[in-house]
Amino acid sequence: MLSDEWLKNGYTHGNTIDIIHGLITYEIWTNNSKKPIGVSVNFEYADDVHYNLSYSNWIRFLEDYLNIEHSEDHNRALYNFFSASDCFGFEDSLKECTIPYDKIAFWEPD
Repeated sequence: MLSDEWLKNGYTHGNTIDIIHGLITYEIWTNNSKKPIGVSVNFEYADDVHYNLSYSNWIRFLEDYLNIEHSEDHNRALYNFFSASDCFGFEDSLKECTIPYDKIAFWEPD
């Protein structure tokens, strides 16, 4: 898992950025020089699903899939995307752009 590697290396993530009312959030991971190295996208439903991808691939998702420049305010575009999609839609969009990711899911048994 990428986030396990990041933690092992002493990297940290910034504040959790809320996309949809605490249900969908993301965090930007930085190395010891405070350079962004990764992103965790979290779906906090009854069954949690978390995606980790490198920062360069996060930028590819923003630019190639959402068609926005990194310098733009992408939170509105993310809100619009996730308002119409769930974690599986996000995963499908990553696959469509051939963006590698790690995924961990915590399923609650019935």
